[in-house]
Amino acid sequence: KKKKQLHLANERTYLAWLRTSLSITAIGIAINQLMSNASAHIVGYVFVILGGIFLGVATFRYFRTMSLLIEVISFQSFFVFLKKKQNKTKLKKQTFSFFQKAKFETNRISVIVVSLLSVAATIAALYAILVT
Repeated sequence: KKKKQLHLANERTYLAWLRTSLSITAIGIAINQLMSNASAHIVGYVFVILGGIFLGVATFRYFRTMSLLIEVISFQSFFVFLKKKQNKTKLKKQTFSFFQKAKFETNRISVIVVSLLSVAATIAALYAILVT
């Protein structure tokens, strides 16, 4: 149960970063479209680029935390297996199968797809600002 909670907390954090990224990008577009002076356009560009940076940080942070969770759970499970005197290869198989197959499937592909779509939206927004 704790393993599932950690994974879901990691996903919620990623989605919060993603929401922030898209909000910052939207603010940049709004500033650029509503203001007519040159300094407002520069501020709009900065916000859109900052939104892209937030998206990159969110994606990096999600995958780094996911790999750390796998390592920590592996490490904790290792001591449980030592107490039960079972072998190490069985530990590895069970830990990775927990995240990848049997009990709780990771959503790495969906995170990658959402990240790529968000990057495409950010690039499209930056292009729309530069063209207008």
